[in-house]
Amino acid sequence: MVALAGRRALEHTLGADLSELARFKTRKQLVRSGLYQRLAPDLERVSFGLEYGCTRAESGAAVALPESVRVVAWNIQRGSRLEGIAEALASEAELACAHMVLLLESDVGMARSSNRNVARALAERLGFDYVYGNSYLCLTAGNRREAHQLEANGLALSGNAILSRLPLLRAENFSVAITKDKFESSEKRLGHKKALWVEVAVGSQRLAVAAVHLDSGASSVGRALQLRDVVRKLEARGVAGCSLIGGDFNTTTYDAQSLLGLLGNLGLKFWRGGFPHAIQHYLTPELLYERRVFEVLRDAGYDFESYNQLGLGTVFYRVGDPGSEGRVRDFLPQPFIEVLRRKLQPYGGEVGLKPDWFAGKGLRARRAGTLSLQRRGVGVSDHDPIWVDVEIPRGQTF
Repeated sequence: MVALAGRRALEHTLGADLSELARFKTRKQLVRSGLYQRLAPDLERVSFGLEYGCTRAESGAAVALPESVRVVAWNIQRGSRLEGIAEALASEAELACAHMVLLLESDVGMARSSNRNVARALAERLGFDYVYGNSYLCLTAGNRREAHQLEANGLALSGNAILSRLPLLRAENFSVAITKDKFESSEKRLGHKKALWVEVAVGSQRLAVAAVHLDSGASSVGRALQLRDVVRKLEARGVAGCSLIGGDFNTTTYDAQSLLGLLGNLGLKFWRGGFPHAIQHYLTPELLYERRVFEVLRDAGYDFESYNQLGLGTVFYRVGDPGSEGRVRDFLPQPFIEVLRRKLQPYGGEVGLKPDWFAGKGLRARRAGTLSLQRRGVGVSDHDPIWVDVEIPRGQTF
């Protein structure tokens, strides 16, 4: 846990070594190498690294307790379309009034996002303090759709960030259950999934806010294990009594940990009701296919029903869209794309999913919503942002 004051940049001098590390084909070969053993301490430091720019708590200026705190969560798809993201955060009424913004998939020094420090750039442009928690050192340009870059990666980092107009006091970037070794994936990386939580001052009150990005390449059981680690960490730190968790839970209703699991999941959906059944549950993952994830929240005393606009998609699969079809190709061969094209004709060639969520404890959710940017043709990310207004009971601290 780190007390936040002033500014601290996350830097490293590993750039020349990353391409050499990428040459190893397996994790076993990697960890046996002298290069890895020499670099391991620095790799670990960077993998868990925190960067921040936090001046509000130091200023001494009194911050009045608002009637409610608006928090936005948005998977910004690396931040590759930073100008459009900044414009949306500044001009969309639902976003411009936010006290805090949780950013999932935020790059630092990746060619696919113009080698920018995405969280820092957004914070400075929009007048936020910020904390960035790293998850990965990226050894390639990205996934198959991002592979052809004209420039090399810089710092080659990818993780989560929290922007805040309220004073940030403490932060921690911590591990969640490892469900898949990203070193041996198509997007070769060192590191693993992390979650980032901060303590924020709201007047004289304190609130814990966690930014979470669960694994798309896992099963529902794996995602539940990751979320369980989040709620347990907040409990262990003594901050769960007044806490908000938000982000991309990747509740796709699919087990993408292996091809066998994925095919089994498809077969189960077909047996239970076919394509109409699958589409119904894409928007209601909490009811059946991802219920283990939501049981973790219920068992820990978190409410999610009143914190979200239920039944409304935040990610859309569209026939003929290269991004949509490319994501499916990451897991399934081309013939499945052809099947989807036929099956989606009665649905206008489009189907929505709901992977993005909030959950709260010790708070009251006053309003919640989804800003449907994609439906309006504002294509700055493959996710729509979600938001919630939370009221902190007077006298509630931890």
